[in-house]
Amino acid sequence: NGDTPTAASTRYAAPISIDAEGNTTLQFFSIDEVGNIEEPIVRKNYLIDSKPPTTTASIVGGTYTSLQIETLTLNCIDPGSGCAKTYYTLDNSEPTEASLLYSGAINVNADMTLKFFSIDNAGKTETVKTEAYVIKSPVKEISAGDSFTVALKEDGTVWTWGSNSYGQLGIGSIDTDVHAMPTQVCANVACDMKLEKVIDLVAGDYHVVALKSNGTIWSWGRNTYGQLGDGTLINRSIPAPVCVDAVCDSSLGDIDALAAGEYHVIALKKDGSLLAWGSWRVSWAMAQPPTVQLLLRYAQRKRAFHVHFL
Repeated sequence: NGDTPTAASTRYAAPISIDAEGNTTLQFFSIDEVGNIEEPIVRKNYLIDSKPPTTTASIVGGTYTSLQIETLTLNCIDPGSGCAKTYYTLDNSEPTEASLLYSGAINVNADMTLKFFSIDNAGKTETVKTEAYVIKSPVKEISAGDSFTVALKEDGTVWTWGSNSYGQLGIGSIDTDVHAMPTQVCANVACDMKLEKVIDLVAGDYHVVALKSNGTIWSWGRNTYGQLGDGTLINRSIPAPVCVDAVCDSSLGDIDALAAGEYHVIALKKDGSLLAWGSWRVSWAMAQPPTVQLLLRYAQRKRAFHVHFL
């Protein structure tokens, strides 16, 4: 156990079994019949290495976003002779001693299959291990207006950056500053309702509309022509609900998709009917969407719906 033996230590009486994996140091001395003590104490080292090394990846295989995983490490353990080398491949091919030699963190920025194994100092080789990684973008959707951008993340949050001259960034202010870094909408300002669980969004020139999972549509930014659909012509720097017959924060029904032009918004319902608000021409403004099935019955197909009428 590493202690220096004395006359009070275990007395030798039979062969000693040394079978623990790793290094064992045996220390001993003898005393003759007249009490003479052997000097110096004898020390013998024994290395038992009966097992191959074990290597693990710091992050197990699975589906991740690029924000959840950037690099991973390979960790080899061998209590016997110790780990010597680790080899790996990233293309699903079987690794050999001619493959890449592990020396540091591995970048994970795309789908890949990692295969690896290690060799210990006694020459024992472990079985090849496999970890498969699927990397999804954290961004579900991106839309751009005039000098600003809005992004919908997989977690349902909305992020904006760029110009904020009409409050189109949804950060609680209207200013002429350039916002060069993405900021989460409603994260740092008091909103009537937290903007979360968004499943679709689209940007017009200076306004944004977002569809939440509960069927409500929220909008912010420029509202000169009623393009926010909130029953007013007031610009908004935080999201406000789109209204139906002056009833706000109500579901517009089974909305399938959204599209926006310079000063208007169109919502396609799952039954093929359309809702529209704002202005297709500057001379015609609707401050909120009509509840009747609107005008354009030909747009039964999504591919037709995505045409912008300016």
